[in-house]
Amino acid sequence: MVAERRRGVAVGTHAAANLIRPQLRKLDPRVERRLRRYADRVREPVHWGTLRRSDPFDDDGGWGRGVPVDRLLTERFIGRHATDLRGDVLESGQGALAERFGGTRVRRIEVLGSTPNPKSTFIADLCEPGALGDRQFDCCLMGEDSGGWTAPRVALAALWRSLAPGGVLLVATPVLGRLRPGEPQGPGRWCATPAHLASHVDEACPAGEVSVGSLGGLVTALAALLGLAGDEVRPGDLAADDPRYPVVAGARVRKVP
Repeated sequence: MVAERRRGVAVGTHAAANLIRPQLRKLDPRVERRLRRYADRVREPVHWGTLRRSDPFDDDGGWGRGVPVDRLLTERFIGRHATDLRGDVLESGQGALAERFGGTRVRRIEVLGSTPNPKSTFIADLCEPGALGDRQFDCCLMGEDSGGWTAPRVALAALWRSLAPGGVLLVATPVLGRLRPGEPQGPGRWCATPAHLASHVDEACPAGEVSVGSLGGLVTALAALLGLAGDEVRPGDLAADDPRYPVVAGARVRKVP
């Protein structure tokens, strides 16, 4: 009953605003502008509800509530280029994406870590010059961990050198971030817009076939900043990409044989 009453009020205010707008043209332009702004607010009121808060719903980017929005966007980017995952693959993180999207096309997966840990099989700091050898991999897959690069062009150049001819570099890096205590440069040390990522790729990967784009839109950007999980966002909003509000920047670079 309450919900129906609220819907009725919303419909009524919307209709009233539409009736008012034609009459505004008869007024002094300054008065018209003020009343028009008010009519727009009546027509589309903002209901903050539980969004009026100083802290996110989850302090770990959404992992405490499920799979974060930016992770799902990264997976969508990798899914678009699943056929590039073949042969010998180097992946940052835990190696799950190469196995999941590459399937039987993948012969070997090396899991990259900058320091020894149970998941890593290949230890290297990409931001150190010469971190990787030449022409070892058919695909290099870098996910959210790329947001921790302190020297992104050095890291990209190292990955580029490690690709065999015909190999592909896939990078999905966060655009949005927040500051954490003790980390004045943010949750990672590099959050790149698509244009920023493209500039780094062009310099670090000479003569490569490059495509760069963005994933995410206004709703997913808000959800990511609020620490929501992907399944708390409507599927249509999760699938909608708007280059004005990128959440993840993705680059595919192929080394021409």
